[in-house]
Amino acid sequence: MTSTIITGDYCQSEYFIAVCNNSLNNVNNNNNNLVTNVVVITKATYGRMRVSRCVTGMYGDVGCRNDVTNYVSSRCSGKSRCKIYVAEQMLHRLNRCPIELNAYLEEIRIPILRKIALQLLT
Repeated sequence: MTSTIITGDYCQSEYFIAVCNNSLNNVNNNNNNLVTNVVVITKATYGRMRVSRCVTGMYGDVGCRNDVTNYVSSRCSGKSRCKIYVAEQMLHRLNRCPIELNAYLEEIRIPILRKIALQLLT
């Protein structure tokens, strides 16, 4: 199985939304497994990493950042969908940039297939 790596930048007024297609694919009757797509967050950074659509000018402090992979992963990994408001308080508390400057969320995720064992009623 080949997984696609998805990346994105999410500005202060936006939501990071991860949704896997075909969240419930099928039941494999041979071994009673349900196959479903889930999100796996491999990297998430919050700050002002570079000039981009979220940071349009050089006001200094471009390059400040904090690794928020654990936080974003705890909210999203293993689920078929998740939603995080970029301006939420928890991300602001993890921000290492000057508070006068807006930070943004940059993430890398991989949708993967996961099998869940089922007990079929007979």
